[in-house]
Amino acid sequence: LSAGTAKAGVPKNAIFTARFYSVERPLTRRARYTPDSNAKQTRPLKGNEMPDRDLTRSYPRAQFVAKLRRLADAIESAEPFTIQVAGDRLRIPADATFNIEHERTGSAQELEFQLLWTSE
Repeated sequence: LSAGTAKAGVPKNAIFTARFYSVERPLTRRARYTPDSNAKQTRPLKGNEMPDRDLTRSYPRAQFVAKLRRLADAIESAEPFTIQVAGDRLRIPADATFNIEHERTGSAQELEFQLLWTSE
């Protein structure tokens, strides 16, 4: 989940965006995210394997806050978190890896709260 901002602090007109990444293995700084939905699959899928995707969706402040609260409650209580994204129901296990990433390009900045896990 990320809040984009062009200056220090979060201005009232910040854009609140949720990003959802589907990965097969832990991410590294160099080999980051999966191809977008327009990319061709480079190999055949195995068993219950899902195709790669990278989806971003913007939300009004109130909806973004509600999602963050549900996520924070699940993390705090060491419970799995479930969210529906573009018709797919995602279950993030309680033992997911959590990290925070900050990116800056010129005057544009981005802060991402990431949850990483492998599908069961």
